[in-house]
Amino acid sequence: MDNSAVAYFILKILLAILLITTYLYIEKLEQTGCECSEHPNRQFIKSFSLFGAVFYLITVFVNPANLEFGNAFKAIYGVIELVFFIMLGVFFYYTIDYIRYLINEKCKCSEDMRRELIMGGSIIELILIVTVFIGSMLIPVTGTCMTSVIDNAAKTSADIKRTVSNPYTSVLETPKKLSKSASQFKKVSKGLMNKVIDWRHDIHQYPELGNREFRTAKKVEDHLRSLGLKVETKIAYTGVVGILEGDLPGPTIALRADMDALPVEEKTGLPFASKVRTTYLGNDVGVMHACGHDAHVAILMGVAEFLAKNKAHLKGKIMFIFQPAEEGPPEGEGGGAEMMLAEGIFERHNPEVIFGLHVTNIPNGVLSVTSGPAMAAASAYRIKIKGEQTHGSTPWSGIDPIMATAELIEALNTIVSRRINIINNPAVISVGLVKAGTRNNIIPEDSMIMGTIRTFDPELRKEIYDEIEQIADGVALGTGTEISVEFDVGGFYPVTFNEPELVNAMIPSLMDASPGRFYKSNTPVTGAEDFSYFSQEIPGMYFWLGVNKPGMGLDSANFGERTEVAGNHSPYFYVDDSALDEGVRAFVYLVDDYPNKYK
Repeated sequence: MDNSAVAYFILKILLAILLITTYLYIEKLEQTGCECSEHPNRQFIKSFSLFGAVFYLITVFVNPANLEFGNAFKAIYGVIELVFFIMLGVFFYYTIDYIRYLINEKCKCSEDMRRELIMGGSIIELILIVTVFIGSMLIPVTGTCMTSVIDNAAKTSADIKRTVSNPYTSVLETPKKLSKSASQFKKVSKGLMNKVIDWRHDIHQYPELGNREFRTAKKVEDHLRSLGLKVETKIAYTGVVGILEGDLPGPTIALRADMDALPVEEKTGLPFASKVRTTYLGNDVGVMHACGHDAHVAILMGVAEFLAKNKAHLKGKIMFIFQPAEEGPPEGEGGGAEMMLAEGIFERHNPEVIFGLHVTNIPNGVLSVTSGPAMAAASAYRIKIKGEQTHGSTPWSGIDPIMATAELIEALNTIVSRRINIINNPAVISVGLVKAGTRNNIIPEDSMIMGTIRTFDPELRKEIYDEIEQIADGVALGTGTEISVEFDVGGFYPVTFNEPELVNAMIPSLMDASPGRFYKSNTPVTGAEDFSYFSQEIPGMYFWLGVNKPGMGLDSANFGERTEVAGNHSPYFYVDDSALDEGVRAFVYLVDDYPNKYK
């Protein structure tokens, strides 16, 4: 429970206690039959205090505004709450006036410690209510339903700042006019989305690692050919490219989806969960679409079907890129976007612009984009440590590579935290794999560490490389081991850069695709993407789609922040199918609008 929730709870409990205390006090005065305590407002104070106490005790635990009702109900409840809030102010004014009357009348029956408590509490509450009410008159109401003024009053200044900056509560104004294709899409989306969902479930159930996406590629190929597209296959091992020619003149627009899965054993419990296993780096592992690439493929297949059926309205050509090995190819093979480019897909088709999306654990249906540097550059490193094998009972008779590995890991964690300046240039160094030993009583001959480096500045990346080599040399000297370091293992991903002019021109299209759920972020993320190779060649825009279950993760305003919702690469990562239509619409709207909006 965060600070605002605690304040909310405490405020309403204290208010309920004050109201109950007032009711019991008035009840006692009535029972005494004291004539000097009689007053025209006494009955109102008694009745309202009981009603108010019950009302606030209920809303402490159940807020009707958060229940699954329509906006009409929420609007009515908001009005009721406002009226009650005003009545509460009247109640405390009457209570203060009544207590003053009792004091002036020197009513002996009213002398009770509760009298002063009620007086003091009523004065504080009345001041608070007047302050909040006046403040609310200065702020225009923009929502469809009023929020509780008491709730707002309970928030700390830090909580209020967080609410204002929450991207999902401060969206940009949505353009009212939809394009021709957008309007048509709304008419066919239900039937199409059923297909998209079925495709995703099938691909999810049968995931494949990088450069091994044979089944997925065949499914994509068959679908594109059924739509009448020109299809190229076996690009960068398993990549597929489809070309759709519209009936109207215009540019060639590229749309990209990645197809590969991860060596992760699925724990979602879904009926279509993966049961696939394979060997990865010498280990038996599960395979899972833990990064949502199954959704990417299904979405782009849906876009291809829609545009193919509506090509009479389509300007130019659409290049559908289904890319393998975004998560990295098997060592020594090459692959991914870099290899597709090396095999000439852009030279053959000459696209003018490229768009891509990625699903992630942000609120359902939210579309978000960052202008400029959007994702970090990524490099994998590998450190090999060679010692001298010996019996675990006599460690002094050998050279222990595991101890050296432990020292390395500890030292690597000090690079970002202690050794380099990251004030203006963020960086991440993580250890993701440690491998050593075969048995509990054997000190092995060697061990190995692998990890990732994320940066936005080439000079900083070089500095980190130098720091890692210095640390490795120092640990080797201190432990008597032999240590070697490799960088860019499996390739290197540059910074993913979104062309600012392109982003600004296409934001209205994303807003159309997700009415009221669009957010322009100003903060890049430390994830990485080989989409960066495409956007180095031509202007590109890479954006996010939120796929949480509706109502989940709503206070996760920042990508990568810990929430109750599992993130990408987790064995529990979950894609809610209801969000996929925003992904399909986003691509359709971008394709339809681009020829007219960006020059």
